[in-house]
Amino acid sequence: MKQINGKVISFENEYYYVKIEDSTRVIPIKYETMHKYVQFDVDMMENNHLKIGTNIRLIQKDNGICYPDHTAYNHKQQKFNQPQNISKCNNLLENVPEFTENVDFDSFVNRLADLMPSIRNDKIKKILNILASEALSKSEKVNQILKHVHIPIVPVESKMVERKSSLFHPADGIEPANDPNKQMKEITETIASLANANTTDPRIVIVGVNDDGSICGIQREIAERYPKMNLDQFQNTFLVNFIRNYTGRNDTFMSSLDFNWYQHDRKLILVITINYVGLNPVICDGKIIPYRTGSSKSKVTGNDMVDFIRNFKRSNAS
Repeated sequence: MKQINGKVISFENEYYYVKIEDSTRVIPIKYETMHKYVQFDVDMMENNHLKIGTNIRLIQKDNGICYPDHTAYNHKQQKFNQPQNISKCNNLLENVPEFTENVDFDSFVNRLADLMPSIRNDKIKKILNILASEALSKSEKVNQILKHVHIPIVPVESKMVERKSSLFHPADGIEPANDPNKQMKEITETIASLANANTTDPRIVIVGVNDDGSICGIQREIAERYPKMNLDQFQNTFLVNFIRNYTGRNDTFMSSLDFNWYQHDRKLILVITINYVGLNPVICDGKIIPYRTGSSKSKVTGNDMVDFIRNFKRSNAS
């Protein structure tokens, strides 16, 4: 995925049409996709729509799908119809351990340097004063800086790591009424693609994290869809069963998965670790073999599956 810049040139039939910078390409973006997770600045809006001529920063995924860059705009606070969901969300976080990543101070400063171009000047001045302070220890400097700027604590996406923001809401914002588990299928295929990687090293899928590495959490969506379940019940009744059924009840594959729940800043994260090493690839829905291409997921279907299975067995047997 990559960042791109564009300009809103029209709005018709619930779609924005955005002209990509330094290109003749114009892409359509659904209103719901544009506004679902971000709160645009007031001067960008007019009558609840983005103004025509407004410049906008987008993220383009490897499959061509575009949506607003969440790091460039404020995150929209989602509203819930039932007040009891707030209490339920808090209950889901009970006894869930804190998510931490051991990062040395130099690595932290390097991450901070990468983010400097996107940080406001007033915050940069405060951060530089903190770094220059002789009265603060390194850990105190880190804690002070994190009060002014978000620095991702989760691993970046790679051939071995995939991040997803939601269990139930697709990144493209399109949620078919006849397929409420579209996103769960996507996550299961991602898990299968990592399982089908030619490696014995652990691979992970982290759910509850935005593309920019910020943690959005998934406790609210679980509380809304399954309000009577605790985390153990949700994992064993829905999550595990869905993955098992969608992958053809492959017991060897299922036994290679570890499900671990964490929280950070009162936001729930699911980390799925894949340790699959088998002679047969994991197949989804009886007709799809997902596999990794760099940090992206690809699929094999139809007659090509025969050659893939043959090559997979040969590679894993050697």
